[in-house]
Amino acid sequence: MYEFFSKKVFELFSIVLLLVALPLTVYFSQKSQDTRQRAQVETNAANRPIPSPLYGVTIDSISNLSAIVNSLQSHSRMPTTRIVFDENIPASNYTSAVNQIYPVSYIMGEILDSFYVKNYTLAAYKARTAEYLDAFQDKVDIWEVGNEINGEWLGNNADLVAKMTDAYNQVKARRKIAELTLYYNPNCWSKQSNEMFTWAQNNIPADMKQGLDYVLISYYEDDCNGYHRLQPLVSLHAKPAPWEIMLTIGYRVKLGFRVKAGGKNI
Repeated sequence: MYEFFSKKVFELFSIVLLLVALPLTVYFSQKSQDTRQRAQVETNAANRPIPSPLYGVTIDSISNLSAIVNSLQSHSRMPTTRIVFDENIPASNYTSAVNQIYPVSYIMGEILDSFYVKNYTLAAYKARTAEYLDAFQDKVDIWEVGNEINGEWLGNNADLVAKMTDAYNQVKARRKIAELTLYYNPNCWSKQSNEMFTWAQNNIPADMKQGLDYVLISYYEDDCNGYHRLQPLVSLHAKPAPWEIMLTIGYRVKLGFRVKAGGKNI
């Protein structure tokens, strides 16, 4: 179990394991230093308050919806559920799930899993984003506009940046909350240009760096040639510290982690 320590940028909080008998990934969200002095509670266009920090789970299947809802409503605090919207599935297939989850959980909607991004043309990705926004703009609290966006498996980089940027622009045009997920890949990239901080600095437009509400870092300890230490990523003694790098390249966001440890989602 990892601990996050407070020092200006991070506020101390205890890691909470949400014990749900479903495929899940716990993600954590902490507030990074914000020169715009955001309030502790973010509010989207529908005026549903979003807590800080976030505690939540990822679900990649809605086949056992009753169990999901029962699990979510059993926690002592209202969690955030990150729903992976599957490839080639119309938004209408998720209507029942979103409607049932909404009363018991905040919702983060992942527009498309990173593995399938390369299979969508820019036009198709734009259309998919618009379709899901039209369907759930009043029920999804946070929109994930890019998943593990610096991964080397997402296809042509110019197309990828265009897809990410358009999704962000569509979300913000509707005054919704936008989140971007990066992939932590220490010393396990084939192209140095895909290293997490390098890619973020070089490919994310300045207005996105300023306008994103959340950045999550996806971390798998069984990736990267057995590299299994999260501590360098969150250490207060790292020089420079990750949040300092994020601030240096222009981000003004809440920073969080999605962690998979020991080959198991926690």
